[in-house]
Amino acid sequence: MSASKGRIDGAVAPLESFVLRYFDEVIDDRLLIVNLGGREELTPVPEPLLAPPADCTWEILWTSESQRYGGPGAVDIDTDEKWGLPAESALVFGRGDEHNRAKNRKNARRRSSSDDF
Repeated sequence: MSASKGRIDGAVAPLESFVLRYFDEVIDDRLLIVNLGGREELTPVPEPLLAPPADCTWEILWTSESQRYGGPGAVDIDTDEKWGLPAESALVFGRGDEHNRAKNRKNARRRSSSDDF
């Protein structure tokens, strides 16, 4: 799939969920999943937008299930085989490979040093 910088695509997942994916070659893709209903399991995963970028996996960057918001904390989602979406939740994913984390740290340093001027 060819994606232009800054493109957003979305889809309704089965039952009461939806997915928004932000495609960006600079800061890398982001994936937002919102489940407005009860716990939902997607097996097999029917939505192509859930597929991670090439040569990486998804990593949870933020979740409404955090204890900070009164949730249970850890969310265990097997993004390879199935997606188990917690009830009434939102999750944001980013690339989970080490190369990407190093690139993001470098870009953050570059941005912070340019803010000094």
